Amino acid sequence: GISRALVYHCHCIHWGTVEGNRLLLDCIGTTTSLVPQFVVSFAVDSIDEIQDLARQASLKSIRIFPNSHRYPFVPWVADQWLDWAAQNGVALWIPMGHVPEADARDIYEMAGRYPTVPIVLTGSHYVNYSSILPLLRARDNIYVDLSRFDIADGVVRLVNLIGARRLLF
Repeated sequence: GISRALVYHCHCIHWGTVEGNRLLLDCIGTTTSLVPQFVVSFAVDSIDEIQDLARQASLKSIRIFPNSHRYPFVPWVADQWLDWAAQNGVALWIPMGHVPEADARDIYEMAGRYPTVPIVLTGSHYVNYSSILPLLRARDNIYVDLSRFDIADGVVRLVNLIGARRLLF
């Protein structure tokens, strides 16, 4: 069975990341089966704003919404955050969904610039399939979340392509 779940607060997407991350920690409380994931905006949030809270929460991953938050996922916006992620062992989660939160070319470039930062493409499905496969072939630090991966024989194809190690569910 499933004994732990990675969770973030939806308040972070459309209202405020700092407040939403605090709400997340309040909701989780002392529950050890829920693992917090902070949402940050690389464009407007400050690392100093979340660093103490991240340390307190033993944060291991962050989720970004560049498209929704209206900024590009490019070095001049993301480098300071990915430097911080690399130094602190924090993984980066990027929603792909029907409208991807980041362009595959930018994901490819940033994964190459930060090979020690695991990048998880989440919410991927048939719309992203033609981008996901080349990204997985090209970069060993890219992982895919299978929770919405609804492609006929898609998981088998992924296992045959890259093995099971970088497939998450």
